[in-house]
Amino acid sequence: MQLLRIPCPPLARAKDLTVSPSYVVGCTGRKAVILDRQYNLLQTVDGLDYVYKALLSPDEKQLLLISNVNSFYVSDLASGTTRKVTLHAPFHYNLEGQGCWSGDGRFVYIPVSRGSQSILRRYCVDDLTVDAELLPEEFHLTNLHPLDGEDGIFMVGWKRESAQHSFLFLKNDHVTSIPLKEENGIFFQGYMQLNAREVHFYSAKGYLRFSLDGTLLERVLCPFPSTKSPLQSTITKYALSACGNYIFLSSDSGFYLLDAATKKILAQHPEEFGVHNFEQLETDVIALATWGEVKLFRMM
Repeated sequence: MQLLRIPCPPLARAKDLTVSPSYVVGCTGRKAVILDRQYNLLQTVDGLDYVYKALLSPDEKQLLLISNVNSFYVSDLASGTTRKVTLHAPFHYNLEGQGCWSGDGRFVYIPVSRGSQSILRRYCVDDLTVDAELLPEEFHLTNLHPLDGEDGIFMVGWKRESAQHSFLFLKNDHVTSIPLKEENGIFFQGYMQLNAREVHFYSAKGYLRFSLDGTLLERVLCPFPSTKSPLQSTITKYALSACGNYIFLSSDSGFYLLDAATKKILAQHPEEFGVHNFEQLETDVIALATWGEVKLFRMM
């Protein structure tokens, strides 16, 4: 199997990407580029500050752009208007791309912090005013995700006093906390994916798969087990292909396509500074986010 590069000039300067049913969005830091699923450039959002995280609203009509500093933006795709919110003291520490939409698209949730303490703010999208402040300085919050099919969100939090990590579920302004038995120390830096049944974490310590009740289901430590493959680098993301026959794995040395049954490497793309994210765009097309650009490859 080979990885054949597909030219995609609009993503040439993007550092990360987001994929929805209708769009591919790349962020360069200074702007966001919005493409259709045939990779044609539709529009750009310019004048941003350190934005690498983009999230489309559930109806795909608006774009939430969260900076690595103390601001976020909401852009209307139809009108092209973009509104900015800048955080002010005392809760004005860098957002580091953290936040999410509500399930109905009426609100955005942003964890604002000072030091190691956070408040979860809910902003009304209509006027970007603060609708509610939740979990006042109880946890340091990371990895916010809307719950599929529910009007609620999932978070990871840790308490400064005890360093106890917990899964947090917010629904109808009520928070359920599930303390984790496993203390893996990856939750502020790791990349996370959430589906209806499981939570997947990727970080310098490797890959961890949990059930939603906090049970650790699988651990792939770093370096990747030598009995399965010769990879000797930090895992940044690990996922099954849509068909289930392949494992996609990115690391600080590049991207690897493995046979899901044998763990044999079928194809690879080395990157000097690593691959920190990937998305499967089509059955045979994968997008790799590197520190220089987002690269598209066809699997042949």
